[in-house]
Amino acid sequence: MSNEIKIVRITTVPISLKVLLKGQFDFMQKKGFNLLAISAKGKESSEISTEFYTPHLEFPLTRKITPIIDLYCLIKLTIFFSQYKPTIVHSHTPKAGLIGMLAARLAGVPIKIHTIAGLPLMTAKGLKKKLLVAVEKLTYWAADEVLPNSKSMYDYLLKERLINQSKLKIIGEGSSNGFDENQFNIKNVKETDIELIKKEINYNPDNFYLLFVGRMVVDKGLIEMIESFAQLKKTYSNLKLIILGEFENELSLVPEEIKDIIKNDSSIYHLGWQDDVQNYLSISNLLIHPSHREGFPNIVLQAAAMNCPIMCSRIPGNIDIVSSNRVGYLFNANDRKSLINVFENVYADYDLAKSKSEVLNKYIWENFPRKKVHQKIYQYYISKLEEKKLPAINYRLQEINSNFEG
Repeated sequence: MSNEIKIVRITTVPISLKVLLKGQFDFMQKKGFNLLAISAKGKESSEISTEFYTPHLEFPLTRKITPIIDLYCLIKLTIFFSQYKPTIVHSHTPKAGLIGMLAARLAGVPIKIHTIAGLPLMTAKGLKKKLLVAVEKLTYWAADEVLPNSKSMYDYLLKERLINQSKLKIIGEGSSNGFDENQFNIKNVKETDIELIKKEINYNPDNFYLLFVGRMVVDKGLIEMIESFAQLKKTYSNLKLIILGEFENELSLVPEEIKDIIKNDSSIYHLGWQDDVQNYLSISNLLIHPSHREGFPNIVLQAAAMNCPIMCSRIPGNIDIVSSNRVGYLFNANDRKSLINVFENVYADYDLAKSKSEVLNKYIWENFPRKKVHQKIYQYYISKLEEKKLPAINYRLQEINSNFEG
């Protein structure tokens, strides 16, 4: 067995590697670990190796329930782990968690970790929910430790009796990756970039700009947001909605009538995915995040870092950031009346909304800068390695620990 500490990070699709774990690969490699990324094939696959300076392997992981493909992937991944002999396999997203943890267990991987950043079962019903519960429990059984990335998700898992508390752990205050201190910093916004965006949307300072960022699916609250916006516009003629995201054809389809409103309403600017989210946050009056389920929502964290006022649904994950109406605005998930009432409160006293965002901004900068979160994850890895007392990695541990503050 090699003295080299190999860590495999696995997600179902490559965009999750790119978005959820940005910066972690470089950080951990500088600490002395050997990183490998695994996901299904996708348009972001080529970017993983070039941007993260990390080898990326493709396995036939799917987001849907595909028993035959899943079994094939499990066998293929188990054989690979048996040959590659990673020290740690760390999975994210439901399907990658199930296949990755089972394969790692079958292959005898010493340390098996699964991070939960949202649970589809939270909004599922009937037979589908029972199936998803069974899948999650199987994932947790195969893992050595499960990391919900928010305290409210931790509480939900215990309340629903999905896992024994002895297997649960939260790293720091939550979050899988923190926020990029350089990108989501109001001081670093370039005026030339802002002017281009303002031109794109025909910006008018007399308008009130709502911003939605995320996957355009039912579970993100898209339907009630669009319907509520259409109603609010009748009273607030200066109201505009900026949408950064794309429709998904695979999961949680959005009704055609909602798509038509988005396409045809001149007050709605659907701009697709954008990498420079910080610029849109800087010109928006309010972030709206009406999601039905979350882990620890990155866009809410990023908005708080940019000092943008927030209104979001009162669900696990969201309430770990907007913990009360002292720092933002909470409304009931999938509740149009509640959403409209909360927006009207924000609009009626926007100075109060700004003061709340300033309180939240200070808390976010104290606890969730990306480098601080990465350091906590690194310390967690070290603790797991020390717990195992693996003779083959003792020498490597000494080398890593000598560079602990690097």
